[in-house]
Amino acid sequence: MPIIKGKVIAAFGKYIKVYHDTTEYNCTIRGKLLKKQLNSSPVAVGDNVEISIGNDGIASIEKVLPRRQLLSRPDILVKGKKQVIAVNLDQLVIITSTKDPQFKPGLIDRFLICAEIEKLQAAVVINKVDLADPKEFLVYAEAWESAGYRVIFTSALNGSGLTEFANLLKDKSSTLAGHSGVGKSSLLNAIQPQLNIRTKQISKTSGKGVHTTTSVIMHPLTFGGWVADTPGLKVFGLSGATRSNLCTFFPEMTEHDDCRFNDCVHLNEPDCAVKAAVESGNISEFRYNNYKKIYEQLLDLKSWQF
Repeated sequence: MPIIKGKVIAAFGKYIKVYHDTTEYNCTIRGKLLKKQLNSSPVAVGDNVEISIGNDGIASIEKVLPRRQLLSRPDILVKGKKQVIAVNLDQLVIITSTKDPQFKPGLIDRFLICAEIEKLQAAVVINKVDLADPKEFLVYAEAWESAGYRVIFTSALNGSGLTEFANLLKDKSSTLAGHSGVGKSSLLNAIQPQLNIRTKQISKTSGKGVHTTTSVIMHPLTFGGWVADTPGLKVFGLSGATRSNLCTFFPEMTEHDDCRFNDCVHLNEPDCAVKAAVESGNISEFRYNNYKKIYEQLLDLKSWQF
């Protein structure tokens, strides 16, 4: 029984789609793999795997090769278990929109924290600049860039920033994340039309995005690299973040943490260097306000609704 190596590009419960040399195989998971890893997803999109193909043409995943960086969130149904969204990643590319749906910088900061936790490079894409003047969002872009994140402006409709977006993904393994309707699938279709990913219009009644990507799917890019398109996330917990370490996931805060107290959490303590940096403009006020809000929400998963 021949063994070949491939990459998981989609997972639907126990049924997995594996890509190898331009061919996609529909695979099942060996029972031993399901028993071996009970606290997180045994097989996830982006996994490099070994599969066997029987004489009957049925393919089975025999082995999952070691993982590196991953993107995960707490399982909202099973306490203590992680839901792995994608693995073997180089970067998290966070997509937001100027409007339709509403621009949500707080959600972007939550994704950026996740990237810091998982030690992933991160970039922010502000999409739909055809609907609003990009200058309205410069204060946010400058704050994220000052913290070390790349920010680009795009429009799948008029083509703005598409070359820069493609170059951002080239030769890397990326995952796209963001609220429903911000245009993740439209951007991918714009830079690689043969993907032909299904898209929908924003709901006229709610003004919110409508889910078109219903599960995580990884696509090979013709110009090099892989990209995982994720469903718009309504709940995004922060595995690994606590009230005591949250500030370490804000790079600009770690540069201004010469506070009087070593355990300062930068809220009500006297002689706080971070608060002083906010007052002087060296730390963005909106980033600091998001930090305070996230600090209060960390212990309540239900509050992570958007």
